[in-house]
Amino acid sequence: TPPDDWPDDLLWIDTLHTVQFFKADTLFASGMGGIAGTVDGGLHWEMRHTEYLNYHQSAIVAPRFGWVISRISHLLRSRDAGSTWEDLGRVFTDYSIGVRDIAFSDSLLGWICTSDGSIWETTDGGTSWTEREITPGTAFVHVGTVPGRLSYAVNAAGQFYVQHHDIMNIPPEIEDVLPTHVRLSPGYPNPFNGNVTWYYILPSQMHVRMTVYNLEGQKVEQLFAATQSAGRHMVQWIPEQCGSGVYFGVLETESQQQIQRVLYVK
Repeated sequence: TPPDDWPDDLLWIDTLHTVQFFKADTLFASGMGGIAGTVDGGLHWEMRHTEYLNYHQSAIVAPRFGWVISRISHLLRSRDAGSTWEDLGRVFTDYSIGVRDIAFSDSLLGWICTSDGSIWETTDGGTSWTEREITPGTAFVHVGTVPGRLSYAVNAAGQFYVQHHDIMNIPPEIEDVLPTHVRLSPGYPNPFNGNVTWYYILPSQMHVRMTVYNLEGQKVEQLFAATQSAGRHMVQWIPEQCGSGVYFGVLETESQQQIQRVLYVK
């Protein structure tokens, strides 16, 4: 039973799980039954999405991007500070996979921590997801971010794993500030001994390829060659038959080339 002073506007939400602030007077609340929003600091609320699902986790990138997700991975996204919500469907078709946590570093880059301890990543704002292998055999219980700066994951033993993003100096609202040229981040981690990740930004749709070369300038492996949309992307390299040493990740388009050096230590 809600307390006497509980806003009548929020009574549609049976169980309140999260409250997120886009700014001091603009926030949303989510839980069992949907999402409610306010633009006057909480004096008046209105339902913005009504669906009887248990929306128990949420994330924001202020001042206008937000996500809520249910325990069975049904995901919603807002691009207008919670006024409207876009239904992105379920992340996982397997009902046995639950969601523990969700976090976003900017309007495109985010993570989900699942009930089985795995970490999944999106680079397109939540439309598609890929499992990230951070440390084999490690079960994670929480993900979080310092928007635009770093992301972190915490395992069941309380150990922190941190990934920095400020190397590209990307503002959180990346969709509004796409650069005029291709940008490739330094590899992370560097040095590395398992896999290395590069993030890159494309100012428009274009054909792009990523290739790894050794110190002698010999091609080691072409990671991909494809036409990709504008925005932020990522690529990983897992050396399988390479010795320790210096390698170069080379991102190429028809008119530009970006190079980043990494050190592989077996």
